[in-house]
Amino acid sequence: MQNKSLRPDAGSLLAAFLIVALVLTSLFFAFRNPQVADAGSLEGDYATTTTSSFASSTATTQLKNAPGALGNVVVSSSSPATTYAQFTLYDATSTMATSSSRVIARFSASSVAAGTYIFDAAAAYGIKLEVPAGYNGNATITWR
Repeated sequence: MQNKSLRPDAGSLLAAFLIVALVLTSLFFAFRNPQVADAGSLEGDYATTTTSSFASSTATTQLKNAPGALGNVVVSSSSPATTYAQFTLYDATSTMATSSSRVIARFSASSVAAGTYIFDAAAAYGIKLEVPAGYNGNATITWR
């Protein structure tokens, strides 16, 4: 009987290398930060809110705390109560400061005409609404 060497052949080494590379590539793509590349690829119904329900608060309101899209904003009245009467929509989670977040849309009550403004704009992190105290305009905001 002859003693064979326990060295793996080149084919076995190549197969093992390919398996390890495939597993590492899969892990890399599985743990990347989520980004919304195309708002049109999102599915589901739109959620909605109105700015009048936040009119006495200067705090921000988190509309969506995950990637999504701003659908449209319907401005039905825009009579300002103060000189700083606007509302702003940010691409942000509930823990992100608005000062460092991307502005998706900003509406100034004194300069925006009533009407429908269509966005379908992607939000990589979420959608946060900021309405200052004294705002008395009325708008409906949709998102998904």
